[in-house]
Amino acid sequence: MAQLHPQIRDVLKVTAEAGLRPIEEMTPTEAREQMEATARARKAEPLPVAKIEERLFPGPGGMTRMRLYWPHQSAAPVPAIVYFHGGGHVIGSLDTHDFVARNLCGGTGAMVASVDYRMGPEHKFPAAVDDCFAALEWVHANAANLGADPRRIGVHGDSAGGNLAAVVALLARDVGGPQLRLQSLVYPVTDYSLVGESYDRYSSRIRHPRESGDGLVSRSLPPQRGRRERLARLPDPHRQPRASGAGDCHYGGMRRAAR
Repeated sequence: MAQLHPQIRDVLKVTAEAGLRPIEEMTPTEAREQMEATARARKAEPLPVAKIEERLFPGPGGMTRMRLYWPHQSAAPVPAIVYFHGGGHVIGSLDTHDFVARNLCGGTGAMVASVDYRMGPEHKFPAAVDDCFAALEWVHANAANLGADPRRIGVHGDSAGGNLAAVVALLARDVGGPQLRLQSLVYPVTDYSLVGESYDRYSSRIRHPRESGDGLVSRSLPPQRGRRERLARLPDPHRQPRASGAGDCHYGGMRRAAR
């Protein structure tokens, strides 16, 4: 039988000891508050970066917030990475994923634009996709003013944010958007059927995968009527032999969650 990676076991142990409520048992507001509180309780020191600013960019739903991080000791223009946080399209924020954005900035030497995209259930699909693609276009169009290189732009996301990064990359390829040099997906959700060998194998040992995942995703989708037509508007990363036309694909150093 496959064993969970020691880091995953540690996470599950800490989660159990903290007495965190299952996401699927909470309202969106309660789940968001729990995630924000968990993020504030971190004892690690945030990684210093050269500068942080918040900007508003015009999105399909109005002016939308993003947080920009600039790296230390990098000669301009620097690469740019547009980052989409995880959280099942329902929870998560610029603050809960601030450490991730800082580490991404410091580790890559790139300017990072963390996007405060709209989420469900208040804003159904494809609101998040529309916001994220608009963010990519804005960063590309304003790269020179941001000290970034418009020829070296990538997308990065984790979990639900990985799904958004993959879809945005496909849209950029298919509708003539910015030419990406990097697509980085961290445990991306690329198949929302939530069916597969790993779901079956670990569903009794990890509470999150199917129950909480399905509960979050269902809150971000539109009503069943018209859902098929709206989903058909966008490419499906799960059925793409390559997730995008991004120039650089790097898998070095990746670790398995189970072994």
